Amino acid sequence: MGTRGLTTLKGLIFGCLAHNVLNRSPIPVLLVKKLPQEFIDNYCLENEL
Repeated sequence: MGTRGLTTLKGLIFGCLAHNVLNRSPIPVLLVKKLPQEFIDNYCLENEL
């Protein structure tokens, strides 16, 4: 399950869907944090060479 990692006041008040699923799920859940676009661009450039 993807997550953006809300750290704003909104995230603290309303919570995060991904973290709610993680805490309430009876089966294991894997959360994947969204990578920064700069990291993705650099990775793509390295693999083109």
